[in-house]
Amino acid sequence: MANNEIMKVAQKAVVGTGSGVVGGLAGYGAGWKAKITNCHTLNGKIHGERLVGGLIGEIDYQSTGLNQVVNCSSDCEVEATGVYAGGLVGYGGAGACRNGSNEPTDFFSFVNSKTSGSIDISAAPGTSGESLHMQSFIGGIVGATCLSFGGNGMKDNTSSMKISVKSRTSVDDRYVSNGANLYDSLFVGGLAGYFNSGVAVPSALNISKSSFSGSISVDDSLSMAYIGGIVGGMMQRMNHTQGGNGHAVLFSGVKAESEGKLIDYKVSAGARPSAAALVANVGGICGLCDELYSMELSDVKGSINVSGNFAGDSLLVGGIAGKAFVSGASYFLMQKAFVNGDILVTANAEQTRVGFLVGSALLNKNYTVKSVYHYGKNDASVAKPFGSLLYLGNEFSDDWMTDVSLTYAVRNAVEESLDESTLSGYKTVAQMQDDEFVNFLKIPFSTEKSRLILPTYTSSVPAEAYKSN
Repeated sequence: MANNEIMKVAQKAVVGTGSGVVGGLAGYGAGWKAKITNCHTLNGKIHGERLVGGLIGEIDYQSTGLNQVVNCSSDCEVEATGVYAGGLVGYGGAGACRNGSNEPTDFFSFVNSKTSGSIDISAAPGTSGESLHMQSFIGGIVGATCLSFGGNGMKDNTSSMKISVKSRTSVDDRYVSNGANLYDSLFVGGLAGYFNSGVAVPSALNISKSSFSGSISVDDSLSMAYIGGIVGGMMQRMNHTQGGNGHAVLFSGVKAESEGKLIDYKVSAGARPSAAALVANVGGICGLCDELYSMELSDVKGSINVSGNFAGDSLLVGGIAGKAFVSGASYFLMQKAFVNGDILVTANAEQTRVGFLVGSALLNKNYTVKSVYHYGKNDASVAKPFGSLLYLGNEFSDDWMTDVSLTYAVRNAVEESLDESTLSGYKTVAQMQDDEFVNFLKIPFSTEKSRLILPTYTSSVPAEAYKSN
């Protein structure tokens, strides 16, 4: 596949098996300005070891230009023993980001595509898995990819896949890949396990109008994981080898929803590994959100559960993001973001940070958070929007309700308690279920052209209060 298109292909009752690169439509494609459109796999079962996708196992990045997956779908059972697995594409040229580019339209975009079925990742049959070395990337659309800034990035995609990961990994011995020291880790996301960008000029990467309505279950011994309802981990700042800065990731109109458990992360770690600092990042939208400049009109529904024996250093859990980091010149904006569901963290770590919005945030500029809420179990451990927040060298105060950068931020409690200036704090269940709560959240936008559109739920609590209008 070079400077070419694949169009209008449908494969039914697909069975694909192999030890390496396996896909329902094709195993491997060398992409140079490739465009894959209107391609579909139905009722398939795809099994492989390393690079496995419901549509294509691997699309390698060749030279320059935009590689696109548009209007494609897959309804498959995808099984793999690790490394890269995706509902559509297992590996989409993620390594290409290391080379960098000055063209915003280089690399990959995924647009208006859909996946359903399941992804099942487990250690190789007949092995204990205790010494299995791997970095695994698993996503409902793509396992790992290098996204284009100017080619829509990831837009209008949906996935309802049930993602299950069971592995027994080790971090006591590092290993080398492409000249870098690596340790075993898991990246698991409802749409993408991992994405990066490699454009050196200041640009904005848009993740928009996309949703995940499946479930994510991870059972691992590692204690080094990045798990998110949309993306497991995005790492922008580390890979711009041509010296660029000012990169931004903007989320708009994204949803991660489940009627039960959205994310269930069970850790069965043994003795504390000695060789690496272990961190787990778990969030309703993204586990690790690097250069997250904007999150708006985004919605999480379903519980986030973290349990077991965590042997790592830091456990960061948030209703929206496990960890958010902004190193560039812009500030951090979160507005019209809603979390409906319990955040239950019973695993302990040397440092555990839980927030109903973000577990831990490190920001180089000021921030604005407004018209956000969490509705879930009335648990004191998730009573704050940020588990920890460091900005401009300042620590986030426990008295968050008086923070002038945080307005109309609410979560449910037994009694109402709002700051008179910021109108942030706590409302009762009855108040959050009342129609007036919608009007309350609209107040900060009453003089702006932007309209607050709240998510429509038919079977959740609070219900009638959140109808779109």
